[in-house]
Amino acid sequence: EMSIWDWEIYRDNKLVALGEYRRRFCNSDRYPNFAFGLKKFNILKGEGEKRGVPVFMFVEYDDQFLYLKIEGEPETMTMRRTHELRNEKVACFPLELLKQVHTLNV
Repeated sequence: EMSIWDWEIYRDNKLVALGEYRRRFCNSDRYPNFAFGLKKFNILKGEGEKRGVPVFMFVEYDDQFLYLKIEGEPETMTMRRTHELRNEKVACFPLELLKQVHTLNV
């Protein structure tokens, strides 16, 4: 069965977290924030609340592998999708909110 998230993380056969992965083909300091679709943010947040587990967004840049917890109400903006004619409302996170993956303890 397909899901909108990439990973279900289990410990002792019990779901402990959900995860989504994004790849950015640039260094982490190229843009002042990390953005992805607000619709995706809301679905991920809702699924975590429904299942009672945290949800993490993992972001692989050319120079770092980072994560952030999907929670709260993010800043939003409308941006044009690269190579497309449509605009999309996105959730934006300042880079200082993203943490090194090796520090994650689920």
